[in-house]
Amino acid sequence: MKKEGKISYAQLGDSMIIAEYQNGTIKALTRDTVKDISYRAKVWREEQRKQGVKFPDEEYFQDRTHQLIFNRSLANKEYGYAVANGKEEVLKFIQQGQVNTSEIKTLLLITDGLFHPKYSIEETFKKIQTFGFQGYSMELEQYEKRENLRSDDKSGIMICLCNEERSI
Repeated sequence: MKKEGKISYAQLGDSMIIAEYQNGTIKALTRDTVKDISYRAKVWREEQRKQGVKFPDEEYFQDRTHQLIFNRSLANKEYGYAVANGKEEVLKFIQQGQVNTSEIKTLLLITDGLFHPKYSIEETFKKIQTFGFQGYSMELEQYEKRENLRSDDKSGIMICLCNEERSI
């Protein structure tokens, strides 16, 4: 019999915590704050321009370097993304919660370098679970090379909350 308990989690930055429940449901426990940052940055610039703030034309931000520099200026801001940069504002962006251990089968903690542009977070979870981190990472790196995409750090931890009847 599994003892009832809770797992508390806290997350910040370009990573995700995903849970597989006992019933097989896979659900992200945290939100990807980096996703769609360029779109949100563009919307923010448009709103600021309406208020009279001067920014270069959007053509300027088509340059990847200019885009990345501007996106970084939105760290730990409303339209931006969360990043552990030592600034006090970061405290507003820490995602936290609790889950019951009896409900959880597996927890996956991954950095955004393991997010596949073509897969949902659920598909990513299943691929990592099936092929392991090494197999999945190799497939993703090959895809990134074929598509000329920037490769990012690929780190992850999978935690199995096994019941007493199962051994590892």
